[in-house]
Amino acid sequence: MSAHGQRSKPYGYQILGGLLRYDNYDPKFLDLIAENVAQLHEVGPYFFFNNKPMVQEDIYSFNPSGKSGSGNDPLDGVLEALHHSPEASEKFFTRPPKPCTTKTAR
Repeated sequence: MSAHGQRSKPYGYQILGGLLRYDNYDPKFLDLIAENVAQLHEVGPYFFFNNKPMVQEDIYSFNPSGKSGSGNDPLDGVLEALHHSPEASEKFFTRPPKPCTTKTAR
């Protein structure tokens, strides 16, 4: 356990997902992040959810607004970011997905 009693530490994409909810980011950057988070989701749909504390209070807030969930799943933040970037959104949702090559989320 950490000093705050939290068993799990946040993953980078969980923190980034909260930040992506706000502002309009470069479509090339956003497309790479969205693609990788989607691939991780494909390989391990509960990978980020399993990092959420089950019994104790979740002391990490990956969604600063507190709206639309806690932000434990970075896909929420990525989808919000795609909403703010029509160019990245169009590219992400219209091209065929690249196969996932990572085994991290298994």
